Amino acid sequence: LGVNVKTKLVGFSDFQTMMSIVRLHLKDDNNENAVNDASDETAAYCETLIKTAVKNKASDIHLEHFVAGFRVRLRQDGVLREIDPPKNPGALIAKLKVKSQLDISITRLPQDGALVFHCLGEKIPVRISTCPCEQGEKVVLRFVGVHQAQSLKKLGFDQTQFNAVNDALSSTQGLILVTGPTGSGKTVTQYSLLNSL
Repeated sequence: LGVNVKTKLVGFSDFQTMMSIVRLHLKDDNNENAVNDASDETAAYCETLIKTAVKNKASDIHLEHFVAGFRVRLRQDGVLREIDPPKNPGALIAKLKVKSQLDISITRLPQDGALVFHCLGEKIPVRISTCPCEQGEKVVLRFVGVHQAQSLKKLGFDQTQFNAVNDALSSTQGLILVTGPTGSGKTVTQYSLLNSL
């Protein structure tokens, strides 16, 4: 057929990912409908995932293989909450990597990229990081630009905390230390404090 073929030893999860890619890009008359159905299903899941994350004000999405299968978790208020996984995780990861212009053939090295989703009438910029793990590739999508300043009353301080923060802000000198786990609202709090000055 005049095609160069290279052989390579890969793990099972890498094989699944590569087969998903082949199925997504294979276009002959016999299986075009099946490929389109799988591609449509992956696209629909991806869109639903982003909408769910945006509606729930998640700061990031974690897609990861583990011994018993595959899981998808959203970070909301610093806590990872599990949601239903896709039927074809390899196709989802491949789609995200292609959309963010990452090399889909590299699964044993970390990669970073960026992409933009159009969801609920907004452009949502997202950073993507992939990391090889024992069971397969882990992908983290982190929403960028969700750090919008709010009024201090909307930050959830109780009255004692609110008074302490206001006193510190009205002081001519000093330091306000904002700490917490990833996705807990540190940056939103800092922007809100700066905005109130």
